[in-house]
Amino acid sequence: ELRDGEDAGAVARNRAAGRVTGPGAAGPSRAADDTGPVVRLYDATSATVDLRTGLICPAMPTADDLRRMVLAGAALPPEVAAGDS
Repeated sequence: ELRDGEDAGAVARNRAAGRVTGPGAAGPSRAADDTGPVVRLYDATSATVDLRTGLICPAMPTADDLRRMVLAGAALPPEVAAGDS
């Protein structure tokens, strides 16, 4: 909810970046390598789009669809990534 005089765009950018402000707001604790929020567009009549990964599924996502979207955006563990060289 916006307070009087607040810029909606600035509030949205701050929330997306994890910067919560205002009375009683607790500061988020995030790791330096945190990928931030997963952003998806849901439309039960057409499709769900994961904007972070570009994955799309018809209508509302199943548990398998959500798992696929989350894992597609996850970083590889260091022990696996080290074997790529």
